[in-house]
Amino acid sequence: MKKAFLYFLLLVSAQIVKGQGNDEQNVTKKVNEIHKAIFVNKDSLALEKIFAKEITYGHSGGKLENRKQAIEEISHNQSTYTDISIDSISVILNGKTAVTRYVLKGDETNKNNKLTHLHLNILMAWIKENNKWKMLARQAVKIS
Repeated sequence: MKKAFLYFLLLVSAQIVKGQGNDEQNVTKKVNEIHKAIFVNKDSLALEKIFAKEITYGHSGGKLENRKQAIEEISHNQSTYTDISIDSISVILNGKTAVTRYVLKGDETNKNNKLTHLHLNILMAWIKENNKWKMLARQAVKIS
């Protein structure tokens, strides 16, 4: 009986660890999806699916936007982005909440052809709604 109970505990523990591993992979995948939607496709439909209803979206210059403002601003952004890369993604999970941190590098050329080198530390907070990860908050900070 003790062996059966011990086997059961090991099986449950393995499933919990596997679930956490899947959640970490899924959140990391969402980080990459959102950057593609923002910096490559400027895809408002993808953002609608990924953004939580109560999102706050903070830019490195201090500008803070709600969901509607962020989607509008991103989808109509006339800048082009090149050499965008994401480095050192860390994911912290706590139940139905996740926090990601990473470094974003790349170049932005605005509509007036002004080039800006991006080197940002980005923090995102995620919540799990109906088994899907949604971004609840984002804050970017310039790295000097």
